[in-house]
Amino acid sequence: MNIKIVYHPVYESIVSAQLANSKKLHKQTDLGGKWRKKQFEEAPSCLRPLFENESLNPALAWLESYLHFKPPAAEESPLEEIKNWEEATFTEIRHKYSLHQEASAEEIREAAQLLLQWQEHYVRHLPPFVEEGLRFSFQHMKEQLEAEPSGEQLERVTNGLCHHNYPEEHEFIISPQFHCRPVILFSHYEQRTIYQVPVEMIPSLDGGVQPALTRLPAALADESRLRLLQVLAEKEQATFTDLYKEAHLAKSTVHHHLIILRASGLVRVHLSLGAKDTYSLRTDQLQQYPAQLLSYLRKEGEK
Repeated sequence: MNIKIVYHPVYESIVSAQLANSKKLHKQTDLGGKWRKKQFEEAPSCLRPLFENESLNPALAWLESYLHFKPPAAEESPLEEIKNWEEATFTEIRHKYSLHQEASAEEIREAAQLLLQWQEHYVRHLPPFVEEGLRFSFQHMKEQLEAEPSGEQLERVTNGLCHHNYPEEHEFIISPQFHCRPVILFSHYEQRTIYQVPVEMIPSLDGGVQPALTRLPAALADESRLRLLQVLAEKEQATFTDLYKEAHLAKSTVHHHLIILRASGLVRVHLSLGAKDTYSLRTDQLQQYPAQLLSYLRKEGEK
């Protein structure tokens, strides 16, 4: 498989800005609405458009995709350059990378300028363990995939996404992210797919435990979710229709529970070009969890 692992600090600047900009995304994340409300209240007036103007989203998405397609060097500050690009440069890049986001050159330049202000106001004040964790995760994923660039490794890195019938030349671009966990952010193009995968090993911003330790038991502590897992255990693969019919649950309920089960690593999603997604039971996390919990308890006991 054609898999590329990339990392640059600007990616987390964009992810956190997208979380601030969206009025819905925060509902699915660990940081949640409290984080967005706090950042809005503390933001200077120059950053208010980031929270109030959702039409910025296409420009942020354009920047996210372009900088993954053409990763900047570690020492580069790409936003400084982009905010001064001419119209012709944007046209050339759109054609070269087939970027389909609906954003004008002026909107992208404005978004780049806002991101620079966001970096100064918020990102540079994040605890050091956030960037350290992202860099460590990047290196770990890179070593894993260089040793075995297979579909099985891609599934592990994406916490349960299986890809079927994708052309051999299709490129999967993976980068680690913190602010939107447990959500996997993705952008799909004809020749490339970008996955920004959540890093569970980074502690919470408030100094709490890694959410991965509480995610699994919380997922299992619900009768409806256990019923869905039971349906998956009885089938090799199940469609969404199978799940809501056989578990006797509403579609919206199944959708909500699948998000939680996916985030906890208990459900595998099978993605196949030209076909509907299907789901299967994933037991890896159940087998690994006792060791993860014991490791945490021993570390806490040593303090």
